[in-house]
Amino acid sequence: MLIQVNDFERDLLSLPARLGGMGIMNPTELNEIASTNSMYISEPLVRRVQRQEFALDPYALQKIVKELRKEVDKGCDRRNAEKLDMLKESDFATPAINIALKACSVKGASSWVTAYPNYEHGTVLHKGDFTDAVCLRYGWPPPGLPLICKCGAPFSVQHALDCALGGFRIVQHNETRDVVVDCMKEAGYGDVVKEPKLQPLTGEKFKYLSANCDADARSDIKCCGFWREQRQAFFDVKVVSPCQKLFQSDNRATF
Repeated sequence: MLIQVNDFERDLLSLPARLGGMGIMNPTELNEIASTNSMYISEPLVRRVQRQEFALDPYALQKIVKELRKEVDKGCDRRNAEKLDMLKESDFATPAINIALKACSVKGASSWVTAYPNYEHGTVLHKGDFTDAVCLRYGWPPPGLPLICKCGAPFSVQHALDCALGGFRIVQHNETRDVVVDCMKEAGYGDVVKEPKLQPLTGEKFKYLSANCDADARSDIKCCGFWREQRQAFFDVKVVSPCQKLFQSDNRATF
């Protein structure tokens, strides 16, 4: 299924992945710039050819070209940053899009976009997976979504993440927890436990009402020696959706 994009979305997709785009360059914009940059970088070699210079130090020439490439890269980064600022201020930039761009620009958030397809590391996506991933990246509704959830509420991506009946909240939480546990074990920590039982309370009071005071309260992860040797550290995993309306209303989303 083809998804139509407007000029605003096309400009957005042309940005580098680290700035929230997909790195799909627009040749109608970059052909003249690329031609100018090519002549600029090759000018030292062209000048030597025109002068018919026989003495050539390849290492010196390589150093000169490397410096020229740095200048070209800086100019490219500056143009992309200006383009991103212009898109954010556009009339088409909804609060949801701006929040999505902020989330996509976080370091590591766009690694899947530039990763090489590899079955061993799970970076191979078929066309349906890729389309869904791009839609979720920008807060667009993926194609083929049902109209009504099993719980009877209108279906949407955010509802699928929030609905207690579907289980996606639990899946997200548990996958994140398991990844952290595996990383701790690979780092060499021996005593790493999932969902350890916490000590029972004996009248202690806590500042926040969200504190779990149940008799069988559990943490998500326990790791011995994480902060100090032979000291137990407890971790609680919380998965937050940056596209929630709560964040769009008053820009309280921080990443």
